Amino acid sequence: MKRSKAGLLLLVVLSLVLSSCGGGSSGGGLASFKTVQVSATAATPRLESDVRTGNTCGLAGSTGGTFSTDLVNVTLTSTVYPNYTGTISPVEIDSYVIHFAPADNVSPALPDISGSIIGQTVTGGGTLILPIAVVTDLLKFNLVTAYNLQLCSATMYTYYVTITFNALELNTGTRAGIQTSLTVAIADRN
Repeated sequence: MKRSKAGLLLLVVLSLVLSSCGGGSSGGGLASFKTVQVSATAATPRLESDVRTGNTCGLAGSTGGTFSTDLVNVTLTSTVYPNYTGTISPVEIDSYVIHFAPADNVSPALPDISGSIIGQTVTGGGTLILPIAVVTDLLKFNLVTAYNLQLCSATMYTYYVTITFNALELNTGTRAGIQTSLTVAIADRN
């Protein structure tokens, strides 16, 4: 009888731990290297993206305005392992991939966006803030021209977005991916 109560207690504890994980937050995964762990956190849990900034809606539809890129600052934080006594290594971020998962039946599937980051390094135990182009002007243009997002309408495309940074611990040669997530809502906001 004691064994089954202990097993049940273990299942409850594990359920609570696992339920605290998951998407929808601006938190990120923790990447483990040989001397440090690095986490990524987006500055906002939800980006409200305006398709065409500065346009005017009227009887003739949308006039004026521009497609502009929306950036999200991502903070990368390096934490040295407790009781580590060796040489602490910096971690170089060399590229990233942005994955869009539709959050509803209205939002169309989108291809991943990738980019390079040259010379950006998180020092051991330090932080680095990177501005990442999450919704580019080209993506907005394509949403209007190829994916039927109507300007001056109530249409909104919503995505669960995961940003994965490809990173290299410089002195050890260890590679890992560092992730963060946020929700992106794209609409013509007038």
